[in-house]
Amino acid sequence: MTHRSFLLAAVVAALLVPSVVQATSCPQWNRLSDPGRYQLIDQMIQDAMSSNRGRRYRTDKGRVGRCLESRIDDIYWDFEGICANPAKAHRSALQTRFMNYLWTCVN
Repeated sequence: MTHRSFLLAAVVAALLVPSVVQATSCPQWNRLSDPGRYQLIDQMIQDAMSSNRGRRYRTDKGRVGRCLESRIDDIYWDFEGICANPAKAHRSALQTRFMNYLWTCVN
């Protein structure tokens, strides 16, 4: 990845951080049913794609959204793994993992 690509990815990812991700933690995740967990991931993706601040920057949000949607099962199982032992998961573990997927899809 070039320096410019990395900077663009970092700026876009920072601007697209969905508010629902910031409020999601393992205790909340573990209280949800499986359909609720998938719904939460879908909401995280929708929030990231509809971010007002992100609209100011050029990125193919459709491509990024499709990329994230194609990885929903991976995100689900990563979140499951993180929250399998919530005492060891830091408060922003789910946010960090989602941001990793977002950065991957931006590039």
